[in-house]
Parts: sequence; C-alpha cells; structure tokens
Amino acid sequence: MSARGALPAVVVLAAGLRAAALGFGLPYLSNFYVRPDETLIVLRALRLFESPAPPTSLIYPALMPALCAVLFHPWFWLARALGGVTAPSPLAHFLADPTPYILLARALSVAAGTATTVLVYLIGRGLSGPERGHGVGLLAALLYAVAPLAVRDAHFGVTDTLMTLLAAATVYALLRYHDAPPARERRWLVLAALTVGLAVGAKYPAGVLLPLALAVVIARDRPRAWRRAAGHALLLLGVALVAFVLVNASLLVRLRETAAEVAWVVRAVSRQETGWSLGPQLARVLAPLAYGPGELPGLAAAALAIGLAGRDRASRGRTLIVIGAVAVFLGPLLIARILPFRYALPALPFLAVLAARGILAIRWPGSPAVARGATALVVLVCVLPPLARTIWMDALLAREDTRSQAGRWIAEHVAADVPIVLLGGPECEPQLLDSRDSLARRIGYAMSLYGPDGGRIVSELYRLQLAWRPDPGDRAREVFRGPGSFPGARRGVCLVVPSYPVPNPACHTPMASPTALATA
Repeated sequence: MSARGALPAVVVLAAGLRAAALGFGLPYLSNFYVRPDETLIVLRALRLFESPAPPTSLIYPALMPALCAVLFHPWFWLARALGGVTAPSPLAHFLADPTPYILLARALSVAAGTATTVLVYLIGRGLSGPERGHGVGLLAALLYAVAPLAVRDAHFGVTDTLMTLLAAATVYALLRYHDAPPARERRWLVLAALTVGLAVGAKYPAGVLLPLALAVVIARDRPRAWRRAAGHALLLLGVALVAFVLVNASLLVRLRETAAEVAWVVRAVSRQETGWSLGPQLARVLAPLAYGPGELPGLAAAALAIGLAGRDRASRGRTLIVIGAVAVFLGPLLIARILPFRYALPALPFLAVLAARGILAIRWPGSPAVARGATALVVLVCVLPPLARTIWMDALLAREDTRSQAGRWIAEHVAADVPIVLLGGPECEPQLLDSRDSLARRIGYAMSLYGPDGGRIVSELYRLQLAWRPDPGDRAREVFRGPGSFPGARRGVCLVVPSYPVPNPACHTPMASPTALATA
C-alpha cells in the first residue's frame, strides 16, 4: 500500500482511539470534578447566545466556547423539535442533563486530534522532500495517532487539543511560506498569521509561536531587504491580532481583568517554592514525553534527527522550524512549578515528525533487505508499545467510574433520610444528586477550598443549579463535605472515605477518622 493509500487507515485509527470510551465519567449528577475545566467551557458556551452576562472566568479565551456553542444550540433545537427535549433553553437542559453537552465538547477535541494527525503527515512530507517525504509523513502520522498522551487529552472537552491543532497548522503554513516563490509567499504568511491568532484565541500559551513565526520571516527576508522583512513581520502581527480579536472581543472589553487572571495563572504555575535546579526540572519536562510519539525510543529518534539537522542543507531551514516549534513549547516548562502532562501536548506533533525522520535516517550495515528489516523492527518498537498502552487506557476509561458505582450502591442500600458525609477531595465523591441545602453547602465548600476568586469560578455551576435546576425530589441526598460541616446529633450517617492517597493536602478536604467523626 502506498503512503497516500495508507494515510486514511492511519486517520481512521487515530479517530477510533480518540473516540473510544468518550463517555467516561458520565452521567454527571453533582460531581463534575473528573474534568472540571470541561464544565467551565461548556457553561460559557451555553451562555454565549442566551445571556448578556459576561463570562465568570477569563482564564480561557473564547474560541473553544464559541465552537462548542455552534454545536450545542443547533443540537438542542433539533432535539427539541424532534420531541426528545422539553427544556426551554440549552442551559436549562444542561442543568437537568449535562451528558449531551459534555459529549459534544469532547467530540470537538476528537475531531481536532484526528485533524492534527493529518497535519503531522503534511509537515513530515514537506520536511523531507519528494523522495522520502511520504514515508516520513506517514510514519510521523502513525506515531502521533497512537501516542498515549495525545490520545488521552483528545478525550477531554478542553482547549489543549484544539490549540495543538492550530499550532500544527501554523507550523505547516510557516514551512510552506519558507519555500514559497514570491508570488505565493504572502498567502502562506497570512494563513500562518490567522492560525497563530486563532491558536492564541484557543489557549494563551500558543503565543510562544509568535517569536518563532517572526524568526522565520526575518530568516527568509533579511538577505534580500530589511524593509521587506519588516513589512512581512507587521503583516504577520496585524493579521494575528485581528484573528484573535475577532473571537475574543469580549475579553478585550475587560482587558485589565483578563491580564490579571492570566498573570495570576502564570505566577501560580511558575513560582518556585524551593531552589531551581536544571537536572530535576529537565526530568520533569521529559516525563510526559515518555508517553508521546514512540515513547522513549521515539524521543531518542527525535534527538537523533535534531543532531543530524545540519547535514542536509536542502531541508535545514525547514528542520530548524520544526525544532523551533518543539523548543518554544517545551522551553518555558523548564521554569514551571506545576507541570501537568498536558502542558507538553503542543510539542508532540513536531516530536512525531522528528522521530519519524530520525528512524528513517538510520543507516544500517548489511544488505538492503537487512536494513529494511532493522528499520521495520525499530518502527514496531516505536508503534506497538504505545498502541498497546493506548488501547489499555481506552479499556480503562470504558469501565464504569468508581464514583458512579459508589453512588449507585448508596442509592440501593442507604435510606434516603440518612445523611452522607464525604471525606477526602472532591475528585473522589460518589455521584449523588444533592438537595438544595446540600448545593448551598457545596458552594461554601468550593469557596473555602479554592479561595474567593477560584471558588467564585468553580461554584458558578452550583449557583446556577440552586437557582434553576428542577427539584430532583426523593432522589436528592443531604450531603456534608468534611467533618466540620456535619452538625452531629444524628442517629446514623453514611460515611464515604476515599481509598487512594490524597497527594496535595492543601487542595483537598482534611481527612478525619470515623471514630473522631462519631464522637464529634
């Protein structure tokens, strides 16, 4: 099968791995902490067309909520026209049944992750020239399609996978601009500017692409004329700014608040509580890459491609653009104090391209048949273990959530008038429908857990539920979070204690023993 013929199979594989078990953690009843950021985005999307109120949180730009809104509202009105929904508005329906909206947001990430696989192929093909381009592109696409970290994050209805798609589109446009004849260079520059503006409009960290794009412009135009380079740089910045403003006008109206929230996040992520050391910090940056394209062997192959970048003069400039994309996304992580694995996600498409090029650049001794066999063995080592890990991850996600199991057990075995006392963090709470009094307590719990600013954002959903959610009737439970909220003087309680260790006590409810609670 040719590289062109095999690409659709790789795309189907990428889509299947990302779409499998998409309903993990659903249905949500009251515990939205599996991916709390999903709720922030979905709520903002639901309110976009039906409420003049400004967004509660400005941490996320508007592109992802806007795209979700474009999906949510037609789906709601079609479902209502067909009689499947009786709620008066999408927001009211979400408060009664959030599952369809969470699934649609996740489906958007699946589509973005699958489309990124195609762009990885195009970048790899363009990087290596007409002779080996198809092979490099196809292998790069396969490595990215099965990469566990890329597949995992494409299950989440949040901004990271969408931003990664737009970052890959920007780099592809920059590669085309780098090689374009004068008659076509502006169209590729404008496309790069549009995609980088939209990437920042999806998630602010994509702004690191702007210095890379400016460097490409200067490197291409400086030998001819500084004036031309300056004109192209201004065109790049101007179009990128327009693209960002078109989807984020509401944020610019509240520019000071937006800047303050973004600065708060940057300080929280980068503040070092202890002395900074390069070795341990570098190890933390490399840790998520062990679940990237090809895992550790793929990372070694990418390092080989970087080491060989200077040997091929014909592709040196293009290779440096791809290496630069890795550097601008991973470099800032060297100062990060909080380093979730998803922060490395935007670098994965470019590492996939470099890994494919490194694998195919190895010159094996012996006959051509031996060399082909050795290359095939390396490809299998870089593809099969990540594929197995990804399939196992999908199988785990397909299992029923332990929070749902716990909630069902309580519903079947605990009388409705027995109060529920939860110890531990919000992530491990069983899925229970809170009574109205419990929702009010939950708002106070969120405020105490996250502080006034974070608590205001996190508790928005519960304030809306308290105001608009239909009364769940006999299914509602009286829930108390933490021993401090329990009034005592009850004949019995259902005590819920998480079994897994709490990693960060500062962000979770203090633990207490059942004995201490009983005697309180």
